[in-house]
Amino acid sequence: MAKNDSITTLYCGFAFDENDCSIFIDYCYDIEALAPEILADKDKTILVYCRSGRRSETAAKSLIKMGYTNTYDFGGIIDWPYKTVSGDT
Repeated sequence: MAKNDSITTLYCGFAFDENDCSIFIDYCYDIEALAPEILADKDKTILVYCRSGRRSETAAKSLIKMGYTNTYDFGGIIDWPYKTVSGDT
């Protein structure tokens, strides 16, 4: 997903081209520690995804508990039924 000022895409995973998302967090276990610094606007739309959906679910739930009001778990990119575009195009 292209970078956008009104939407933040948050990818949680091990290895990923960081240019494909707004914010990359390695495996999402530090989301509670990192969110206040990298996600300052708690009302901004945040789309969370990962490879299979497990890490994005955990991260989205954590963000919601922390007061982020427009957080959406997009699940796993492997289940995405539409075309995807890599940062190489």
